[in-house]
Amino acid sequence: MSEINLTLINNLLALSKLDGSLAHIVSERKRWDSEVKARVQERNKAQASYQAKLKQFEDRRSLCKQEEKNLGEERQRLTERRKALKTLGTYKLQQAAEREIEHINRELNSREEGLIKMISEAEVLEKEVAALSDALQKAQTTLSQLEEKAKTDLSDLETREREYKAERESLVPQLDAASITTYNKVRDKHPGSAIAMVSNNSCTGCFMQIGPQLVVQVAKGLALQRCPGCGRILYLSPDAAKPK
Repeated sequence: MSEINLTLINNLLALSKLDGSLAHIVSERKRWDSEVKARVQERNKAQASYQAKLKQFEDRRSLCKQEEKNLGEERQRLTERRKALKTLGTYKLQQAAEREIEHINRELNSREEGLIKMISEAEVLEKEVAALSDALQKAQTTLSQLEEKAKTDLSDLETREREYKAERESLVPQLDAASITTYNKVRDKHPGSAIAMVSNNSCTGCFMQIGPQLVVQVAKGLALQRCPGCGRILYLSPDAAKPK
């Protein structure tokens, strides 16, 4: 293989490595974006659960307070009615008033039992709110830590990307138009692995057996040769490609 062709292959290998690194950066960005979105969704879900449970608790607590107030007022009115029994003119009126008072008293007792149940339910809701609050805090902390890590990593990726692109821009002009056109076609199908070495008469990209005639053409290096299986540009190992 001629020195000119060795230089071309080495440049293509370098270009493929750079494109592989750039493709990896794109993949890493997508990974970070996916992870952050997933954590945001988890945080939002935890937040929605917390807010829904909090509203449920606050509504129940408000209802308990209102019922407690109403019962207190009605108990006070009932006490005043008992005191007023003696002022009724006849025994018959007193008896009727006492029966009505007892009926109201039973209703109030029933409502007080209901209030106790409501208070117990409110206490359960309060515990659930506390648990959901902890879960929300953990989800927010996890998200914040991930966002901070992503920010640092993405900044590093951006720096590396600029370096790779600058190196690529200086390398591309060293390649002839036909070679770069062929390379770009292969790269679109095999990002980061457009070049494959021939080893033991096989393509190391797809492991397809390469015919002897094609191996000879690769060895001569008169033109870029592509694997009939995967389409990658083929080259020989450094030792096999040394001019003789």
